[in-house]
Amino acid sequence: MNVEVLNLKLIQQYFTGIIQMVWLVFLQFMLMIFLWAGTNLFETEIISKIREKFSVGKEASESFKYLGLGLSHADDKIILSQTDYVEVLKTVSIDRKRPSDSQLSSVEQTVLRSKVGQLLWLAKQTRPDIAFDIAMIASKLKTSTIEDFKRVNKLLRKVRNDPVSLHFKELGEHVELLLYTDASFGNLPDGGSQGGFVIMLLGENGKINPITWQSKKIRRVVRSTLASEALALADGIDCATSLATLYNELVFNKCTTEGGITVRCVIDNKDLYEAVRSKKNVTEKRLRLEISCIKEMIQKRRANRSLD
Repeated sequence: MNVEVLNLKLIQQYFTGIIQMVWLVFLQFMLMIFLWAGTNLFETEIISKIREKFSVGKEASESFKYLGLGLSHADDKIILSQTDYVEVLKTVSIDRKRPSDSQLSSVEQTVLRSKVGQLLWLAKQTRPDIAFDIAMIASKLKTSTIEDFKRVNKLLRKVRNDPVSLHFKELGEHVELLLYTDASFGNLPDGGSQGGFVIMLLGENGKINPITWQSKKIRRVVRSTLASEALALADGIDCATSLATLYNELVFNKCTTEGGITVRCVIDNKDLYEAVRSKKNVTEKRLRLEISCIKEMIQKRRANRSLD
């Protein structure tokens, strides 16, 4: 189960009091894990019957681990962290005599891939602050050097010395999805561009809860900052639309983005903002399709635009 789905369902179940459901995750060896949240009535009417139907070996509440994630309930919030996971991560031993630009052997590349995989998992689940750094290392694994080992070790020390946890608080009944996107033009070693986004749930009380985030190489080489920003926005809207559909199905029992939760998109590029508002086509023909899709969503009131 992706963490964004888990995060969204946690928020739905715990704070709105409207959605009450059971999630069944089938693991290897036919082991079943039930993760649930709801009112006392929900436990009496639904969970008690599940306990009768299935043989439950162990139950945990308030503070427990779920698929490697630490979940705990403190005061008026749910806390998601990977402290235990971080503690077992080890740095790589490096020969100080080797120059930084020395190419890694096949065995060393295997070690590097393992460390990158560990950090990518961490970045995707609970550490958005390292998403860009580890994505940069992962983008050049085939040409990796001792310098990449040093960067990985630096990240490993960072996640250990600077612990981060995600806090989910009550947002109220009326919420909207808040999408921030950004991109850098031609900042990668191979001439590519990096794009990223973060999606949060914004409550009527002004508080926000993180849902999902991403930082990765833009899917094609672009010729301008406008293009990189547009492709990052398109990827962000695509993800936000999927989450909005899920939310509407859970809350309103309808599989559509229309008439449900609002998606508010925030960008910091004025040229893109004007291109989305304008009736004229942009000069670059390959960009017209992406911008046209964004325009269509705004016209159908599936997304609202704003310039930060």
